[in-house]
Amino acid sequence: MTLTLLTGLGLTRRETEVALWLAQGKTNAEISVILNIGVRTVDKHLEHILDKLCVENRTTAAIQIVRALAAVPTFEKA
Repeated sequence: MTLTLLTGLGLTRRETEVALWLAQGKTNAEISVILNIGVRTVDKHLEHILDKLCVENRTTAAIQIVRALAAVPTFEKA
């Protein structure tokens, strides 16, 4: 569900994975270890995320990602 929501923002699957970790406050180096990819690759994914979300920095991107996730209704069992 989460991946589908963020890919709906125009992000690729890998960009979505990077965005989710970004929204949790991880650094590029930490994300590279978690996803088993190079730091430069994370840098490039982050560059694409910033462009696609029309923001200038990682903090604003993280805020938009968290807001997008918070907008998803959750259904609780009665």
